[in-house]
Amino acid sequence: MPQASLESAQTVTLNMRELRGRLLGFDRDEHLGRYYLRVRGLGSVYVNRNVVRRFKGIDGVLRAPDDWIASIRLNGEAWLYRVASPGYVEVPAEDVVRAIREVLPNVANFGRWEGGALGG
Repeated sequence: MPQASLESAQTVTLNMRELRGRLLGFDRDEHLGRYYLRVRGLGSVYVNRNVVRRFKGIDGVLRAPDDWIASIRLNGEAWLYRVASPGYVEVPAEDVVRAIREVLPNVANFGRWEGGALGG
């Protein structure tokens, strides 16, 4: 049986092949309006709505390529918060803000409007 790697005390990463191999089923919690996976060794794993939206449904999430990485955060409850290609690099938000401040030193606040203007 494939082993999950522990990135930190709070995050478990599995490739999608491993996740599907441990998947016992899935359902939708009608009270919370969220999908959850039943995963051997982890129990119920809630799926972040953004993940479901990105893959256009829970079926799309579960059909992600075998080598893509599923990141599960364990904070009292288990949450599948990201499914990404192996080439995905997570950059901490503080590093992004620092880089923007170096390029645009006169920008004091970074809210929804500033982020939208910088992104497009």
